[in-house]
Formats: sequence, C-alpha cells, structure tokens
Amino acid sequence: MPSVEAVAERAGVGERTVFRQFNDLESLARSVHERLFPEVMALARPSPPTGELEADLRSLVARRARVFEHVAPFRRASRGHRERSPFMSEQDASMASLMRASVEAVVLPHLDHDDRDVVELIDVLLSFETWDRLRTVQRLDVTHAERALKKGALALLRRSAR
Repeated sequence: MPSVEAVAERAGVGERTVFRQFNDLESLARSVHERLFPEVMALARPSPPTGELEADLRSLVARRARVFEHVAPFRRASRGHRERSPFMSEQDASMASLMRASVEAVVLPHLDHDDRDVVELIDVLLSFETWDRLRTVQRLDVTHAERALKKGALALLRRSAR
C-alpha cells in the first residue's frame, strides 16, 4: 500500500492536499473506483456468446487480459489494504460475481451436466490472481500469459465438454 507521501509525490501535490481531498484511505479507494469502474466496464463489455466454445473462450480471455492489465497497478498498490477495507471487499465481491457469471455463460452450455467443479477451476484459472502471478512471478508478457490461459481453459473444457 503506498504511503500518503508516495501518493502526494506521484500526484505532484503536497501531503496536506491529499489529506484535504481524502479523509482516509477508504475515501481514496472510493475515488479511484469512481474513475476506474467505467473504464473497466467498457473493457469488459462482453459480446453475446456464439455457442462456439473456442471462439467464446478466446473472447472471454482476451477481455479479461485487457481488464487485468488496466487494473493491475491499482490492485497491486492496494493489496495490503483490500482485506481491511469494507468498500474494497464489497467491490471485489461484486466484480467476482460479474466475472463468475461471464464464465458460466461461456462454459455451462458446453458441459454434459452442471459440472460445478469445472466451473470452479475455470473461474480460478481466469482470475486476476492467476493473471498477476503469470505476469509478475512467472514474468510472462501479455501475449504469452493470455495464450497460456486460453490453452489451459480449453484443455479443461475439452475434457469435460459434451
């Protein structure tokens, strides 16, 4: 979590200005969210599923890659604060729910039955946490990380698909 000094320095203002604008870290988080949320929703806007597993999955992973690259600096900077922030926890849960729905829309029509284990695995595989690990720990570039997620998700689904 960046310090107030780091936020002020990055913004090119004094620390007092930061404190005048934001009463606390929670209000700063709300302000960042207000700016970021419309951008994320524009990047995440899904196209209707075509019914073609590979095409729909590629589209889903590509959207996620764009969103994750956009939000990564904000999520990494707030990592230490996320669990202590009621607002950020609420937003994380809301985003996870939206992302889960997009996975279900693509995956469920291709399963023989309502196989929740496959849905759970795909949901984790296509999460920000997995993306962040591929990009930071494994040091993959965006193209390689996206390709790895597509291959992994397709392999899982092919084993369980109709």
